[in-house]
Amino acid sequence: MTAKNEPGAQRSSARQRAQLRAEQERQRRRKRGLLIGGGILVAVLILIVGGGFFAYSRIHSTVQTQSVNAANLPVDGVQCLGSESLAYHIHAHLTLYQDGKPVTLPAFIGIPAAANIPGGSCFYWLHVHDTTGVVHVESPTTQNYTLGQFLDVWQRTAQLDAQGGASQPVSDAFVRALRAASPDAIHVYVGDQLVTDYSSIPLTPHELITIEIGTPLQPPTTSYAFPAGE
Repeated sequence: MTAKNEPGAQRSSARQRAQLRAEQERQRRRKRGLLIGGGILVAVLILIVGGGFFAYSRIHSTVQTQSVNAANLPVDGVQCLGSESLAYHIHAHLTLYQDGKPVTLPAFIGIPAAANIPGGSCFYWLHVHDTTGVVHVESPTTQNYTLGQFLDVWQRTAQLDAQGGASQPVSDAFVRALRAASPDAIHVYVGDQLVTDYSSIPLTPHELITIEIGTPLQPPTTSYAFPAGE
C-alpha cells in the first residue's frame, strides 16, 4: 500500500513546492514593482522640489543683483560706493516741522537696505546714520552739495528700501509733502535767515537748516551741539 502511494505523494509534494516557488516569485515581483514605483515617485519629487528651489534661487539672486546695481546708480551726480569716502568730510543739521509739529529725520538716508547683502552695501556721499538730524557729507573730492541733492537721495533711498524688502524702510513722506505743498506753505531757514529757493541751499560745514511745511510756524534752529570731531 505504501509503495503504491509513494509516487503520488512525491508528485503532490513537487506540486506544492512549485506552487510555493511561484507564490514567492509573485511576491518578489510585487515588491520589485513597489520599489521601482516608489523610486520613480521620489525622483519626481526631487526634480519638482529641486527645480522649484533652483528657480527660487535664480529669481531671488536676480532681484538682489538688480537692487545692488540700482543702488550704485548716481542721484544728481551723487554716487553710492562700497565704503564711506572721507577725503571731504563735513556735517550739516536739518530740523523739520510739518503743521507746527517736529518731524524726525529718518536714520539711514543714503544707506539703502536694498544693497545690504555681501559685497553690495553702499553709502551715498550724502547720508544719515541716526535720527539726530545730522547729515553727513562724505565725498572723495571737495565739492559743493545742495539740499536739493540730499532730498533726491532721500527719495531714492526710500525707493531702494521698498525694492529690497527692508524690514524698516526709510520713509520719504516728508519730502513728498514738501514737494506737493504750495510755495506759500513752505518756510525754509538757514540759521535765522528765510530762504526762498531751498533746493539750492549749499550743505556747508555745520550749516543749520530748518524746513517747515504749513503752520503754525516754529522758531528756526540757530544752534546745535555737533559731537566732537564733527
